[in-house]
Amino acid sequence: MYETGGDWGIQDSALIVDPSKRASGFEHPYDSEFDFRGMYPEEFTDLKTYLEARLASKPVIGIELGGRASRLFSQFTPGFIERSLGVLLSDNRSASHPQQAQDALRHHEVITADVFSTEGKQTINKWLNGQKADLIFERMEGAISDGPYTEPGFMTAVFTRWYRLLSERGIMLVQSPWLDATTLTDMETRLDTLKEQHIDVVYKRRPLGDKARLYTILEKKAGAPESF
Repeated sequence: MYETGGDWGIQDSALIVDPSKRASGFEHPYDSEFDFRGMYPEEFTDLKTYLEARLASKPVIGIELGGRASRLFSQFTPGFIERSLGVLLSDNRSASHPQQAQDALRHHEVITADVFSTEGKQTINKWLNGQKADLIFERMEGAISDGPYTEPGFMTAVFTRWYRLLSERGIMLVQSPWLDATTLTDMETRLDTLKEQHIDVVYKRRPLGDKARLYTILEKKAGAPESF
């Protein structure tokens, strides 16, 4: 999800940029491909190809934390996603919105909950019903741009909570709020320690003025701990 404006309006973000936009040199910032490009091996042409190859061994359970995910998961190859979930504070679609029927056909559900709260955690675990997520996205904006959301301790605790939802060999793609240089270095140091625990971690900065976002792709390898 990409939240914009004073009312934190909801944009149902996509997985990959439209080919015509890429050809014209325009890339919409609401696409995951835009944010995570260059963080996967060069042998893969785009984020979709990379994720489908890495998670090809079984039907995938997908979750977007802080987003509706209807467009996001619909862009994968049919059959790749077994079932999926979008979790966000408010779903502004009507019951008759055509996307609701499309969601049902694809076994996609949208739940309104705060992904940072204990209640939100319980809601997600109830939906998982004893299973683990194979693919997790988080690309929240706006409302988490300041306050505790930018503190290293808080971010690490939340990151750990979300990691516990992940299956073995699962992949998590996460975007941070805008962070200052000291916090960025602190978070990168914390991420580097995960590489010693059978967890593949790739991250990059996207600067804007004196701050930057941190984009992270984490892959939980065989033998990785259930928590850190």
